[in-house]
Amino acid sequence: MSRDQVRRTPRQFETKNYSIANSLKELDSAIATQNRPPAPKALVSGQQRFVIPTEFPSENPPSVSEPTEVRRSMRRVNSSTFIPYSDAYGEFYQAAQGQPAGRFDPHFLRDRIELAHTTLRRLGFTSAWDLILAISREQGPPSVAAETQEFFSSNCVSELVDHFCPFLPSETICDISKSVYLQEWEVVRNLDVLTRDVDPSDLSSFDFGGIYRSLQQSGPNLISLLDHLSNLATASQTAERARQRYVVMCIAQLAHRNNSHANFLQSMVGLHLYASNIPKRSYPCLNHLGLSVSDQTLRRQLTTAADVSRDKLLTQGASGKAFIAVFDNLNSMSKVRDMRAMNQATEINYTAGFLLCPPEERAYPAFDHTDIRFADLHTLNTSHFLPRDEDYRYIKDSMKALVEDMIYDYADYAKVKLPRRRFPIPVVSPIPRHPPLKFFLYQRMI
Repeated sequence: MSRDQVRRTPRQFETKNYSIANSLKELDSAIATQNRPPAPKALVSGQQRFVIPTEFPSENPPSVSEPTEVRRSMRRVNSSTFIPYSDAYGEFYQAAQGQPAGRFDPHFLRDRIELAHTTLRRLGFTSAWDLILAISREQGPPSVAAETQEFFSSNCVSELVDHFCPFLPSETICDISKSVYLQEWEVVRNLDVLTRDVDPSDLSSFDFGGIYRSLQQSGPNLISLLDHLSNLATASQTAERARQRYVVMCIAQLAHRNNSHANFLQSMVGLHLYASNIPKRSYPCLNHLGLSVSDQTLRRQLTTAADVSRDKLLTQGASGKAFIAVFDNLNSMSKVRDMRAMNQATEINYTAGFLLCPPEERAYPAFDHTDIRFADLHTLNTSHFLPRDEDYRYIKDSMKALVEDMIYDYADYAKVKLPRRRFPIPVVSPIPRHPPLKFFLYQRMI
């Protein structure tokens, strides 16, 4: 073999499986046999574009007696003017401008990976992962950082993670996920739906579904984890609402554990228990479980609610407008699936108090003592309090109209045509319906 160039037969040029390992061996042999000043920089094969370097840096050129491995000094290794040699592929597989990540030429991929691995070993990296680690430590040029960001913005990341997750310890994977969940948890546990104070004048606005949607928007990954743990496969809307209540109460308990002031849901549960006449001894147990506030906190909230209601009553009374104060019972049946001697269905009794206030356009001044004619009190007798004959006629006509309504309703259902109605409902002192009457209700559970 000449020391100026390495000659190959045409049969060698036509061989497609000429391995990279053989090329490197010939390269080392050409370096070892060189004993005169170098010839031109490189001899290039026309058919395979195989480049054999024949010019070396002037510092410490290898001699014939040295082994095939080119040894370099530390100053040479640390030099930033290192010029990489060309390889057997040249620019044939060079990535095009704007080529998306994950789209590479599949031809001779195994050999090209072997060449890349060998090149990395010669450059001081044990593997491609050492190179990635060096890039992650911001040791590369800005262009490499931009390419890294572009790669992790593509769809190839999911494929890479799915492939290498089995090689990662479960603790490492959990630590990565934990950082994401903790970031969302810091946002979720400080949400207003968990930390706000109870508004006694607007208890009807409490809604588990609205709280669940707020949590889902602020911590989608955290709530998604709890959704999967609470069994997403629900068969009905009722079951789905029940599952959402479980998720909301779980978050509320943990938020209250981190911040004692995040007790909005616990306060609502405590008010419901108080309205249901739950014994006082039940509150400490539920409070220790994070499901309800303590009885002391509940008493403070009831005192605050009473003060708010009293201020509204005083304000309404000072306005001089007429209103109606109503106290009524709210009864509901607490059903049981299996009735036994000690497990019977019972009624739950609530008491609701509210003010019925007409709108401004329908408001009337409130009566005072000047509206009572005390001078005419001696004219009152029993006839003023007993029904008159006209009142009996009104009641009789009303009953006829109600019976006729039931008959005509059934006739419509049975598709039977009846003659014209004969008993209209009597009209007695009608209330004008324009403009429509609107009510402002102030409700409070007692």
